[in-house]
Parts: sequence; C-alpha cells; structure tokens
Amino acid sequence: MFPQNMKYLLSQHNVSRNTFKIEPRGSTDAKAGSIITCVLPTNTLVDMDTFAFWFDMNVVNSTDATRAARFPNKLSSLIERIDVSIGGKSVSSFNGYNVLTHIKDTMLDKSSFQDRAVSNHEHIVGNVNEFGVPVTTNEGYTLGPSYGIRNWYGFLGECSPRVLDTSLLPEVQIRLTLATNDVCIVADTYALAINTDSVDDKPNYSLSNMSFSVDTLSFSDGSYEKLVASKLEQDGYIEIPFKSYMSTRGNSGTTRFSVSSQSVDKLYAVIREQGYDKPSKPVAIKLGSTSGSRYTDRIAKYFKFSTGGIQNWQWKVNGVLYPQYVAGKMAALDTLQKMSPNKHLGIISNIQMFLDTHFIIPYRLNATDEVHELSGYDTRQSTSAMEFTTDLVSAGAEVYIFAEYTSVLKVGMGQQVLIEE
Repeated sequence: MFPQNMKYLLSQHNVSRNTFKIEPRGSTDAKAGSIITCVLPTNTLVDMDTFAFWFDMNVVNSTDATRAARFPNKLSSLIERIDVSIGGKSVSSFNGYNVLTHIKDTMLDKSSFQDRAVSNHEHIVGNVNEFGVPVTTNEGYTLGPSYGIRNWYGFLGECSPRVLDTSLLPEVQIRLTLATNDVCIVADTYALAINTDSVDDKPNYSLSNMSFSVDTLSFSDGSYEKLVASKLEQDGYIEIPFKSYMSTRGNSGTTRFSVSSQSVDKLYAVIREQGYDKPSKPVAIKLGSTSGSRYTDRIAKYFKFSTGGIQNWQWKVNGVLYPQYVAGKMAALDTLQKMSPNKHLGIISNIQMFLDTHFIIPYRLNATDEVHELSGYDTRQSTSAMEFTTDLVSAGAEVYIFAEYTSVLKVGMGQQVLIEE
C-alpha cells in the first residue's frame, strides 16, 4: 500500500489515522440513473483502501404488488459508471462498471461471503435477507445506513500507491452513475420462486441516507513533506500508475475495437442472453447439488454470463492471434484459472456453473500484475486493431468486451497533473 521509502517513515515516526464522513453534493437520495458526486478531503493523505459508499435501499414492483421486487446480487451491480476527475481533467471513466465487477470478482476468486458483513447481497437467498429477517414484502433496508460498497476497480481501487496526497492535487471528484431498474429481479413469490417473466413488471429502486467515508493519515513532524519535496525537486513529478478500462459491445462473428495505451494488460468477453436488459425472474446458480439451500442461490439475469451457444473463440491484437489456435469453452476456463492469483477458482464449484452463469473468455497480455510495472502490450505506436471472434452466438445475445490497461497520473509542482495512457 505504501512505497518503500514511506514504509521507513512509518516505522520511524508517529502516524495518526482518522475517519471522515463525506456528504454527497446535492441530495442524499437517489434513484435509477441518478448521478452521485463526492469530493475527497483536501490537503491530507487519503487511504484509498478505506473509501466506502454507504446507503439504505428500497425496491418495489410498481405494477403488481403480488410479485416481489428484489435487488440484484452484489451491491456494485447498482453502479453503471464511475467517473474520476482531478482538477476538471478526466482520469478514469467507462461504462459497464457493474458488469466488470462480476467479471473481476470471479477471476480474482472473491468469495460470495468475502466482506459480506458490509457489502451484503452477494447472492440472493430466497425469502430471508442477510440480517436473517424474512422478506414478505418488496425488499427494503433502512437501518441507517444498512449497506456499503468498499471494494472498487479502476482508479479508486487499483492505483499505486494506495495513499494519495491530496495537498499535491487539485480537487478530486468522484461521480457514480446508478444503473437502470433493469438490473433488478421480479419473482412470482417473495421466496423467489422461478416461474415466468412478465412484460408488465416495473421494479423501481431507490437509495437514501447516502454518504461516503474514508480514512486519512498524518505524520507528527515534517518528515513526509521533506520526502515529497525532495522527490519533486529531483524528478519534477510523482507517478501514480492505476488500472483503466474501456468497454464495447458486439454480436455474432467478429467484434472490432481499439485501445491506445502504453500497457494493455488483459482482455475480457462475456455473453448475455436475449432479454438480459429487462427485469426478469432470478436465475439459479448450479452449485453442484440439486437440493438444499445452497442450490437456491440466485443471480440477476443481467449478470448471467452464459456460452450463448458458441463453441469457439479467439482474440487478435494487431494481427497476432491469442491463443495461436481456435479455442473452445474449456480453454476459457483454463485461461481464467491461470489468470486467478491462486491459479484456481473456488468461487466456481463445477463446470456447469461456469458454462451456465459464469462463462468468461479472458486473455492476459502482461507479464506481471504489479500495477507499477508496465509489462503489457504497447499499442501507442500502432493502429491498435483488436478483434474478438466467435462462431454463431444465440439470436439476440450480446457480446460485452472489456480491455484493461495501465495509465499513469503524473503529479508535478503547483498541483499540475498529466495523464499518460
């Protein structure tokens, strides 16, 4: 989390930590499609590992009170887009943030129970919520606040070092755009019976009592300030590398896109079936048993990644094929496992679960995942022509593609900032 020279300071000097609540700009209430804005504390050291978004939430089916409206699995499913700007300059922004979190959580093997005490709703578990309370009406929590999101991707969760000195930066603004109501679930009963979809379902969710929180650090003497001044005088700037993402969509055959970056690190593709973008019944996760409570876990159709009927796939970057053969479905699972930090995926309990609900087609281009080591594919001096090719995808299905690359924020004297893609 800290650079090596700062770790030495921590061992030699007293450091104090405190937690601050950040009110959103404007209203503390929001609904689908709303934009929520906050600004990081200024003139301090901000520990980005502690940045969290807190809220109460409620959802109702506005057309049929007998059919239960429920939130999707994973609270990050509610965030469609994140924009981070510094001094008015865009640092990180892309659509499909909620889809990306499902992909990355699977690849990084983030268990459904990891951090569940805070970021609840990892899976939907019938008519009892995470607090053990039966859900006999449309879903809602108002404990002040009930839920929080504190695991992030992009600049918020993948910059290095993780401690930002905001005294060196102009205003750091964060904007969260909420997803549409289509990410929600509607079931025939409050116990989430899987029966039929209804075109008349109109779930509407809302958030209230919203706030943010973050920890700050401070040194008891001027040792840190001297270190920063020396670094700026010697190099003229301080580098903060971070992960960036872009997204695009396609259908059957070949989807073409481009990325201009000094380090394209990973590529991801998922397929979502026709009708994924409409409120729908919950989808069962096949956890390896045909009975019992574990089989009743559910996910939202919006985040169901299936094979879409394909048999083969292949990536191409500037004319080079990845892999060097036309790969099949099991090759996707093997690639995903190799890209996982532990080289296995405990979150996926069986092959059928992977094929039905967690089918991700990734490819790794970088040599190491250390964010400060730019070891990916450099596309700045080329046309950056990229392709993802599959055989026939089911009618109406959509291919959603993400490219992960490393950007660098350069901070100079006088709060000057420069973004290098």
